[in-house]
Amino acid sequence: MRFFETNPTATIQDLCDIFYDNYENRVIHITLSSLNHMAKANRDKQIQDKYSQYKVHLDTDKTINGELRVITIKPNHKNFYAGESDVKAHVPFGNTSMECKIKSTDEYQYTITYKSDAIDKRLLTRLDAGAGTHRNKAPGIPLELTSVPTPHYHEYRNDGYDTRLFHLN
Repeated sequence: MRFFETNPTATIQDLCDIFYDNYENRVIHITLSSLNHMAKANRDKQIQDKYSQYKVHLDTDKTINGELRVITIKPNHKNFYAGESDVKAHVPFGNTSMECKIKSTDEYQYTITYKSDAIDKRLLTRLDAGAGTHRNKAPGIPLELTSVPTPHYHEYRNDGYDTRLFHLN
């Protein structure tokens, strides 16, 4: 019996405690599928249902209305400056906007987020830069693609899972 299948709410600390107790001859079988209980990917059902509209919208021309000025200190992240501007798309997908956040102590650590009110989560895509390596949690990702360095780009797949894409030019 696998630990995480019998303890679906287990944490990393629980896992560390088990390894610490290993001297008591406890046998543990851990597989990648059992670790998925700890870091389960979130599926956006609305994106899955509207995927063809989502993809057409992403591929269409867009313009930012006015200036995108990154000058406001984020109330919930005091070490980040942020700015947001409305975006007009040739093929609309609700009301869309673009937000840029830049870390005040490191101008190379920033996030550019493209959002819409057409879905509850609002996030359509995101570019992350300078914040280290992140993990692709979506099912079916080959092991060699689960660790994604920055900069990387988030985009939804047709099954509604958010994936991180990394391209070297």
